[in-house]
Amino acid sequence: MNKETVPKKKYWMCQSSGSKVSVHTDIQTIFLKTSGNHTHLCDPEDLKIKMFCKNVKQRVILETTPIMKIYEEEVVKSQLSTKTLATIPMAREMRFLYVFGLLPDRKRSTYQQLFKVLEDLAMSMNRTFKPNRILSDFKPRLIPVVASEVITLQHPYRAILVLS
Repeated sequence: MNKETVPKKKYWMCQSSGSKVSVHTDIQTIFLKTSGNHTHLCDPEDLKIKMFCKNVKQRVILETTPIMKIYEEEVVKSQLSTKTLATIPMAREMRFLYVFGLLPDRKRSTYQQLFKVLEDLAMSMNRTFKPNRILSDFKPRLIPVVASEVITLQHPYRAILVLS
């Protein structure tokens, strides 16, 4: 797993159960240091599955294409072996959280109540309500609510997509 925490370094950790090995590289993936002793080879099939899931999730976030269509396109594009195809998660097993809301009006107070309900629901599931994309068919009353209620969005005005 690679997580970039500092722009100048990448930190890699072995994903095998019980392994505590980590490697530090620069952003060009040039080795800097290691901790622990890595005694087993990486499973290339596991890497392919992780890349497949990452690609599907990234496209789901960025596109409005139906999830099943994205999943099917990524299966074809990945050219995975039959052994690997048998082990990838089915589209219905991949977790994508989304909400469809049919609201009675377009008032600011209604949007505030919706976000309050979603925040409470997330807390009841021991999660944090942090949307990174909001689709709406009405923007003027929604923008101020998103700007004040959903502070996790870095650029709330860019994160709201208006459906025509």
